[in-house]
Amino acid sequence: MTIGCFDILHEGHINHLEHARFLGNYLVVALYTDKVIASYKQPPALSFNTRRIVLESLSVVSEVVRLDERRFVRLIKSVKPNLLAVGLEWGTGEIYKEAEELVDVVRIPYTEGISSS
Repeated sequence: MTIGCFDILHEGHINHLEHARFLGNYLVVALYTDKVIASYKQPPALSFNTRRIVLESLSVVSEVVRLDERRFVRLIKSVKPNLLAVGLEWGTGEIYKEAEELVDVVRIPYTEGISSS
């Protein structure tokens, strides 16, 4: 499983998703809603539905689930993934530590020089 906004899909996103899929045989992408994204940064350029459709069209993505809250621990408990693939920016706060108690976290390196945020 991986979590993110995946707005304006670019090479860095593709590399992240491919790496995450390589770690297992079924990749669930937890996609933040527009409202959640707007609560902590600029609203997404593409709507949730558009981002979902784009992700679902990728062969490395098995399933896209809606993430309606910034905290993702409840979703991890519900989906019960074998691991959680995250970017190197993965935080150290309470919600991150709580997630790490539930699932193995694998940090995926960034693609240098690419970002849409």
